[in-house]
Amino acid sequence: MLLQGNVIKSGKFWAVELPILDVYTQGKTRKDALRMSVDAIALLLEDELGQAVKFKVHDPKGEFFALEPNADAPVLALVLRRQRIKHDLTLAQVARRMGTKSTNAYAQYEQGKRSPGFNKFNALLAAINHENRLVLNLV
Repeated sequence: MLLQGNVIKSGKFWAVELPILDVYTQGKTRKDALRMSVDAIALLLEDELGQAVKFKVHDPKGEFFALEPNADAPVLALVLRRQRIKHDLTLAQVARRMGTKSTNAYAQYEQGKRSPGFNKFNALLAAINHENRLVLNLV
């Protein structure tokens, strides 16, 4: 799985955006900004899921870059959680949108206890926001 981000020169700094995780950061150099994005996601994963994940940076030196985690499940869990919070939804609201009354089934995905396949992940994102146009590149 690759998480796609944008990197642009903004004045004296390089700005980085990872829309799927709602993460924004910057650095004095392009390399520094990309390292800061990896650090930001690693801290989120550690704080929210207690998981240590390493990332490989794919930087073709254009406007886009990608991060490749060494473990998909915790990153997918973080994406679901960050998107749900961004759209101001409770676990119960997402569960209802999925057509179930149990919040436990959805919560297990957010906690990284269950790892969704690609189709299930898309369905979970659609339950959060049916207009999501988030892109995940799976390798």
